[in-house]
Amino acid sequence: MNRPRSLRLLGRGTLIGTLAIALAALSVVCWNLLAPAAEPSATATSNISTQRPSASSATASEPSAGPAVPRPSRPDAAAPQPAADQPLRVQLGRLGLDSSILPQSNPAGGRFNPPTVSYTYWMSDYGAPSAQSENTVYLIAHSSGNGYAVFNPLLDLQKHNGAVRKGDEIVVSTAQGSYRYLVSSTTVYDQKTVAQQPELWEKHPGRLVLITCFQYSTTLFSGKNYVVYAQFAGSTEGR
Repeated sequence: MNRPRSLRLLGRGTLIGTLAIALAALSVVCWNLLAPAAEPSATATSNISTQRPSASSATASEPSAGPAVPRPSRPDAAAPQPAADQPLRVQLGRLGLDSSILPQSNPAGGRFNPPTVSYTYWMSDYGAPSAQSENTVYLIAHSSGNGYAVFNPLLDLQKHNGAVRKGDEIVVSTAQGSYRYLVSSTTVYDQKTVAQQPELWEKHPGRLVLITCFQYSTTLFSGKNYVVYAQFAGSTEGR
């Protein structure tokens, strides 16, 4: 399996004014996740791309110094309807996390970059949430120590630590139902070694992984990724 490499996104502008505008637009975070080639999910659907990238890797986030941007409007209502197994919402009630999810299929080279700080993104060429899922479900989003980002609740900024606990319940909702996952562990990977973590990228039935940057201060760059591992625990029906 090809392994990822780290990549910085923030370039050096030649004009101070251009740089200031770019920082304000980027607002709080900017990062890439370079992932290994994905085995298409057994539950993958036709309106989600299953293109397999040739390269692999994971990185850390790079926040900018600008103010938080306003939340973007919802996607155009005329857009194609989501597939039945596409995750639409993720919740972690104890921490107040409640986020809409948008799909992001593997681009050329497998480089993922969440387009906004206001949504969670599903790596759609891997697993999809269901009782029969045979692959890991990956959800990625930004966090920030310098403004709003959707995965901020996962971090405890005062303690410079993660806020997620073993046993926390995460609910992922799709058009065909909602599914419960219980957190089994959390960890922090250095961006220079995250590519060599086989546990993170292995195909694992019924597993959910949340990935974000480990932003616990207002420093410009983060050199670490915070990862939450959870395991399928059933549907929410009848509760």
